[in-house]
Amino acid sequence: MNRHRIWIFLAFLSISSAFCLPILLAGSPTPMRAVKIEISLDGKTILKRGYGDDGHPDPDEVWGYLDELGMIATDDFPEFDPEKDGNEFVINGDIQVKISYGGQVNLEQLALNFREDVERERHWSLPDGWVEGQFRKRLISRRLAARLNNPRLED
Repeated sequence: MNRHRIWIFLAFLSISSAFCLPILLAGSPTPMRAVKIEISLDGKTILKRGYGDDGHPDPDEVWGYLDELGMIATDDFPEFDPEKDGNEFVINGDIQVKISYGGQVNLEQLALNFREDVERERHWSLPDGWVEGQFRKRLISRRLAARLNNPRLED
């Protein structure tokens, strides 16, 4: 009698799993990877941005996000008046540009472009050509280097 109940329970479990598992898997969201961009000056984060991707872009593609995404100033951003200073701002000091899953570069000087969108949000971007110019100078971990789809070994 006990064996009969066990077999019935196992049959019920396998049948319910066969019907429920595809439904549960179909409803699962696409996994996201949080990509964090930070520019720091003398150890303090002055610009930042968060972004999400599906985890497939390799470090070279992630580095390219720096060209596409505007960054938001933090409270530690140096004083800036767009009416007085124009749309370009140069910072000097111990500067680190870092994007998770894409690498980092250390500098002593960095030019930034200022823009204000329709909602009056202030965004900062890197000058045209900067990301490509720093491509060879950036540092990436061995783990990230192993994920390169098409390593650029020559210019």
